[in-house]
Amino acid sequence: MTNAGEGAPASAGPDAAYVEARIALLRAGGQVLLKDAQLSVAAGELVLLVGGSGTGKSVLLRVMADLVDPTGGIVVTGEVRRRGRLGVVFQHGALFEQLTLADNLAFAADHATPRGTVAQRAALLAEVRISPAIRLDGASGGQRRRIAIARALAAAPEILLYDEPTAGLDPDLARHVAALIRQMHDARGMATLVITHDFPALAPVADRIVFLDAKTQSLTLVTAQDLARMVDAGAFRASMDEAELAPSARSLPRARPLLAALGRAGGRVGAALVSSLLPRWRRPAWGARAFGHFLGLVAGPTSLAYVGLAGAVTGCVAVYFSFRYLPYAHILGPLVTEDLLAALGFALFRVLVPILATTLVAARCGAALASDLAGRSYREELAAMRVLGAHPGGLLGFSAIFAITLATPVLVLASFAVARAVGLATYGLWDPAASAAWIEVIFHGVLRRGGGVVFAGTWWVVAKSAVCGLVVGAVAVGLSLSPKRHPDEVSHAVTRTVLVATALVLVVHAAFAFIEF
Repeated sequence: MTNAGEGAPASAGPDAAYVEARIALLRAGGQVLLKDAQLSVAAGELVLLVGGSGTGKSVLLRVMADLVDPTGGIVVTGEVRRRGRLGVVFQHGALFEQLTLADNLAFAADHATPRGTVAQRAALLAEVRISPAIRLDGASGGQRRRIAIARALAAAPEILLYDEPTAGLDPDLARHVAALIRQMHDARGMATLVITHDFPALAPVADRIVFLDAKTQSLTLVTAQDLARMVDAGAFRASMDEAELAPSARSLPRARPLLAALGRAGGRVGAALVSSLLPRWRRPAWGARAFGHFLGLVAGPTSLAYVGLAGAVTGCVAVYFSFRYLPYAHILGPLVTEDLLAALGFALFRVLVPILATTLVAARCGAALASDLAGRSYREELAAMRVLGAHPGGLLGFSAIFAITLATPVLVLASFAVARAVGLATYGLWDPAASAAWIEVIFHGVLRRGGGVVFAGTWWVVAKSAVCGLVVGAVAVGLSLSPKRHPDEVSHAVTRTVLVATALVLVVHAAFAFIEF
């Protein structure tokens, strides 16, 4: 076994924080990354893991942070031992874009044990030299890295893992971030592991340097001088070239049967959905905020306008064309007008508007939920939530499903209110001699049967609308919470959500039709 460091040293004490990975085999997408390797980081140590892009450094970090997707093509045998709270600073920050800078830190502090204070969060921002007034959408790359460090520290970790913290930064800014990492480490005595291929900036601040050799699939202790000689000899560069040219899990040819692929996708959807069936709100305030966010997403003014327009078109078309093309209107009109108008009121309320409105909800709101959740997954916000102690399914997934289940009946009833008003106005234009009061009484003839305040069948409409909302939310969450590693996976999640959700909504209406009528 290649030894790149033993466990926590005796001088650190029996209760000191540490993390250790003993890897027998690590494979991603059919490519072996490591064999018989060991890496450990003890409290007070700052260890640098270097290697070329694509050699498996970030995969190893995910293994150590327990963030490996079991269905993502990564196979690992061995064990990871850890003592102490763990934090991760992700390569692109994984900041919560829907929240402010202050709320990003508050989220981390609220999920820590013990809970962090406002004063501590303010001190952290001052420590990383970030103004509290900075907006995330206007922050530079270097500022976002420092914000990500501050958020990770707000959860009071005892082990901190950095994934490519200087990637994409110019040399001066990279050295500044490296110095900040060392400063934060020394101030807290954490076990710190930094994953990078930018060793010139970070090697000076490391206590130990471990090289991941893509040729031998091993971990080796090296010095900064060793790395410099490897660069001069071309060995390190060659390793990087070979690693970068190696096929990724995404590009490997896949000849597995279609049913196996569908089964794997179904497994992801099922796992994401099951994790969202119950609320898991560490702090109720964050659950309420998530619910409010998704409620605004699916039942905001644009959604109301969307289903309202659909209701207006449906009410106008149903009434106008029913009377415009009534056979033998000059004979049948006086005989069937009242019955036909009452039937239209019934059909609009119980059948036409619910089907159309819920189908549009499946398309518009399902796409909105899928885009929001899949985008968070791609930006690694969900992984960041897991590290901070929040449950993405129980917090975001449950809130999304709950919000659309409650919102859908409201949207359907709002759509009918518009359809009813436009339908009544359309008949009034068709037959100017009829009074508005007479039209309204006749239109509601079946709906008001029994003299109740609530329309007959209202609970059927509410029930099937709520079930449709539940189905749409479940599909959106199930297809979107699974890991997304490429932008096209986000668009696929949105497209599949729309297709599957609209089909299932029609199935729900068909099933209710047999029961209801």
